[in-house]
Amino acid sequence: MNEHTAKLGNIKSNYVLKLIFSFVKEKRKLKTIINNYELQKRIGCNIENYKKCSGILKLKLKNGNVQLYKLDTNILIYEGGYLNGKRNGKGKEYNDKGDLIYEGEYLNGIKNGQAKEYDNYRNLIFEGYYLNEKRNGKCKEYDSDGRLIFEGELL
Repeated sequence: MNEHTAKLGNIKSNYVLKLIFSFVKEKRKLKTIINNYELQKRIGCNIENYKKCSGILKLKLKNGNVQLYKLDTNILIYEGGYLNGKRNGKGKEYNDKGDLIYEGEYLNGIKNGQAKEYDNYRNLIFEGYYLNEKRNGKCKEYDSDGRLIFEGELL
């Protein structure tokens, strides 16, 4: 046992570190089908201890949705529908601080359908529709004080 292994304190932590770093080394995203609580309970450790890892941690929820976390910051960046490695169905997107910036519908990884957008201060700034990642159709736009600044149809 070398000095680095001895500092880890237990075999489970050593196993988890090897597992995580093997994914990073191979430049693959760490994927799991276990929710966060069950994962921590199974391996007897806390995910926050491994913040220095890079990549995305995908947690599958019981309702079929997923949560995507940035491993280096441990911040939730997306939760919602996911199919074939892409956002699909209803979902919520978060900024690097963990604030909600978009909630709406996705199709094959792009914004498509009804949506709401928020600024970095959690103020609603847009509600309407997206078509192929572009605002389209009936919508409302608001300033940062919540005042309506546009209501109409976009093409």
